[in-house]
Amino acid sequence: ATTAVTTTMFYLDPWSDSTWTSPDNDNSVAFNCGGTDWVVIGILAVIIHTVSWGTRWTLWEPLANWRMKGTKTWNVDECRRFSMTCTACMDFTVSAFFANRILLHKPWLFRRNEWTVRGPIIDADYKFYYLIYAARFISDIVSLFFESRKFDAFV
Repeated sequence: ATTAVTTTMFYLDPWSDSTWTSPDNDNSVAFNCGGTDWVVIGILAVIIHTVSWGTRWTLWEPLANWRMKGTKTWNVDECRRFSMTCTACMDFTVSAFFANRILLHKPWLFRRNEWTVRGPIIDADYKFYYLIYAARFISDIVSLFFESRKFDAFV
């Protein structure tokens, strides 16, 4: 039994009429959703940022402080580095989970000659992977403003 694959397009251009004509010119489908992917990326970025910093402040930092309580070398900077490392591990683990669930099942993944995009239509789950990855990068950019700066930052 074969399963149906839901397909979609990217809707990043807010000024576009988002009209797409099939390559066979047998029908024209009009989409009125230009720019809606930016809303999805924004929502996903807020969710990812909240989960990332929420677990950092409510799980990793208290856990590190509890475990290292009483040691002479433990300080706030060590706690921040530990929580930042744990948060990065969590982010990469979740990304690997999504990559496993979405990308490994694509028949074109292991054939390099099929990596090129053949048209505007892509699988919906693959589009979701792109959007969530973009949202994670936006969350990371915003996180730069939350991190404590040192004199050698960005060197």
